[in-house]
Amino acid sequence: MSQVGLTMTEGAPEGSPPPRKRGKAVVWIALLVVIGLLVVAMWFAYSTVMKSAPNYEGEGTGSVIVKIEPGQSIASIGGTLAEKDVVMSSEAFVDAASDDPKARSIQAGVFQMRLQMSAQAALDLLTDPTNKAGVVIIPEGTRANRVAEIASQATGVPLEDYEAVISDPSDIGLPTWAKNHVEGFLFPATYDFEPGTPAATQFKAMVTKFKQVAAEINLERQAAAVGQTPYAILTIASILEAESQPGDFAKVARVIYNRLACTLPACKSEYIQGRLQMDSTINYAQNSSDLNLSAEELGADGPYNTHKNKGLPPTPINNPGAAAIEAALNPADGDWLYFVSDRSFTKFSDTFEEQKEAEQKWRESTGQ
Repeated sequence: MSQVGLTMTEGAPEGSPPPRKRGKAVVWIALLVVIGLLVVAMWFAYSTVMKSAPNYEGEGTGSVIVKIEPGQSIASIGGTLAEKDVVMSSEAFVDAASDDPKARSIQAGVFQMRLQMSAQAALDLLTDPTNKAGVVIIPEGTRANRVAEIASQATGVPLEDYEAVISDPSDIGLPTWAKNHVEGFLFPATYDFEPGTPAATQFKAMVTKFKQVAAEINLERQAAAVGQTPYAILTIASILEAESQPGDFAKVARVIYNRLACTLPACKSEYIQGRLQMDSTINYAQNSSDLNLSAEELGADGPYNTHKNKGLPPTPINNPGAAAIEAALNPADGDWLYFVSDRSFTKFSDTFEEQKEAEQKWRESTGQ
């Protein structure tokens, strides 16, 4: 046995490395491979996870319109913004959205954005409800000419286009009883139009909204039930918007009904005799909102002077909301013929003497 062992040792090829040295080389090679793999893994992690997505800085410049479609995902919105050069990359927007809970409030619509914004700045604009382009907000009691101004500013459509529709509204779907007059039918609400939407299309949407509300409250049937036409109800509602606060609508409606009927003794003895004597109707004719009309203005001729003419003015004097229309259909019970209605002072009176006392108290309370 020992001879065999000797033979193997002595017979080994001359110059072969000792077995221990070969093992060290293998270990070093393996170590280098592991280090290489770690470097590759770290680079991959940095480039795909840790490295920030390309992103602009700041609030951006210029202006660009961006449309967000219903149901669009955050990643898709990011792609839309990147295509418009609002953000540098979709990934940057996704990163910003993932860190900001308000990203869930992004709504479909048309937005006024800027070029080369940071992803966070873009997200802030998209979640700002006042930044939606083409959003037309019509408050209750707004006159048609003011509706035109608001819509023009929001959509970029020339004001003259709206004025042309007001002059000839035959193609916007007015009810047959509207006397081809647009005032009163541009229902106050918030509308979302794309910039450049034709004026007639915008007004038609407002008239359609009016029709929906009128159908919901059965305007024509309820008007007949109180002995009025739907057009008269709309006219009364417009006066309520101009003359009083929502909490007083039903009482002021009763004042109007009492004056129109003129069956109360005070109505006849105090020379009301069917006259509304409302300054708001004169202001409408003058396109003003003057609280202190002159004697000359109060005595001027014209169909909207309800100080001189009996009955309602020929048309509504603004575009009333649902609450005013409901109040015109459902006036409160009472014998009032006069009122003072302000945000901080309200008084209803049966006689002119009571009204003068109420007016004096109102002046004292307001410092006028």
